[in-house]
Amino acid sequence: LAHQEQQQKDLHQIEEQQGEILKSVAGLADEERQARETLRQFDFKLHSLRRQVENINLPGIPQDYLDYFFVVRDEVEQLATDMDQPRIDMERITKQLLIIQTDLDTLGEKTNDLLDSAELAEQLIQYANRYATSHQDVAAASKQAAQLFERDHQYAQALETIATVLDKVEPGSYKRLEDAYYERKGRKKPSDESLEKGA
Repeated sequence: LAHQEQQQKDLHQIEEQQGEILKSVAGLADEERQARETLRQFDFKLHSLRRQVENINLPGIPQDYLDYFFVVRDEVEQLATDMDQPRIDMERITKQLLIIQTDLDTLGEKTNDLLDSAELAEQLIQYANRYATSHQDVAAASKQAAQLFERDHQYAQALETIATVLDKVEPGSYKRLEDAYYERKGRKKPSDESLEKGA
């Protein structure tokens, strides 16, 4: 009888352990499913950012932007490879997910900066044409900015070059054009957002 009771206890303990294992496996399956969905979202975001850059037909893309883009793309591909293994290390996957999320956010900011600089530089170069014949410094800055834009693909530098000289000739012109640009885009200037976050 004591032997039978012991067997009953052992059986009950085994059933409890099986229940715990099943819960643990179900939890892992949920984590894995969530990780796969996040991977799919990362892949979509990466393609979306690439399309945004391609859609504005820039003469070229700065090397530092490309380098960062490819680092993030490689991280996403590595995650996909790791997720396709027969045994998945969820702790490692979770760390990768967090790193990629941060890097994708940074890539999104870099993409906005690139597009904003390029579009604003183009607008300011066109706007500066009205002063090019009457102001030699504007003509020189326009030429330099156009070269930075077309040949060197340094859009932020092109923007700074033309904005600086335009503000000397027509004070406040850059801020006015920049404000109009962000209003058309339906979003705030990045510096405004960071000031509000700090407040």
